[in-house]
Amino acid sequence: MLSEVIKKMKKKHEININPKVLEYIDKGITGSTKKAYRSDWEDFEKFCKIKKYQPLPAKYETIGEYLVYLSDDKKRKPSTIERRISAILRKHRMNQHPLDTKHKFIRPTLEGIKVNKGTKTTKSKPISIVILKKMIDSVNVDDIRSIRDKSLILIGYIGAFRRSELVNLDYEDIEEFDTEGLIIYIKKSKTDQKSEGKKILIPHSENEKYCPVKKLQQWIEVSQIRTGPLFRKINKSNLIQETRLSDKVVALIVKEYLVNAGFDPKQYAGHSLRRGFATSAALAGATLEEIKRTTRHKSDKIVQEYLDDAALVRKNAAKKLGL
Repeated sequence: MLSEVIKKMKKKHEININPKVLEYIDKGITGSTKKAYRSDWEDFEKFCKIKKYQPLPAKYETIGEYLVYLSDDKKRKPSTIERRISAILRKHRMNQHPLDTKHKFIRPTLEGIKVNKGTKTTKSKPISIVILKKMIDSVNVDDIRSIRDKSLILIGYIGAFRRSELVNLDYEDIEEFDTEGLIIYIKKSKTDQKSEGKKILIPHSENEKYCPVKKLQQWIEVSQIRTGPLFRKINKSNLIQETRLSDKVVALIVKEYLVNAGFDPKQYAGHSLRRGFATSAALAGATLEEIKRTTRHKSDKIVQEYLDDAALVRKNAAKKLGL
């Protein structure tokens, strides 16, 4: 995709550009975002092909009509429509056709769609401490697969890991085991695109059955992993593979344990571990800064939502009525 952009630029003699410039621009965007942008642009191209419009450079009227087309689908979220526009703007910018984002057929039209559709989003439910324990209790066997899965779930929960962070952990990222717990080094995350890294502490739990440190130690012992990916695939013969798990598999494992514990998996996702930690921490009285230190959120807004949800329970006036 990047090479095509460079070739087009050279062919049109629009600019004598060093390929490294676009390469670094491209590296500033995560793989998942690039994939989403590619899919979004392809959708816009299909729309233009059907309507016999030119996609690049596109007229503002074409983009406005595309926005209306997207908004007609009642199930399509405003956030998805906004990302589609971002993909179109980026494609034009990369091809030296910058667009005015404030044009009436772009930003004002998008804002009007948000008002019409509403911006409320359906989020996956958080996994509470009670549910977490039931998930771990739901599998009584202690074989290689269950040891890996329980370690994955507990570490993912207590460390408030994103799925991508969790599957990218290597054995070398565990810096030390000490009396307080273990320290895990996160090399790169969604909010750390410069790869500066972040250390987090995974503390011991009083109950060894739910202790993330003990479970991880147990997984390392039985797997004999001493280098490379920490959470790996296990084949049908229960042999540990060299390749790391995918983020999709993490979500499947979480849902499997929810089903075992008697919960509806459709209401939860892999992200429910992270949401569960933040919500449970807020309920336990943790401050915004304390939660951010573990979750690694850059913005206060999202963490404040967890605190507000907790306040609905902890500071509910109706609970004081004694009915």
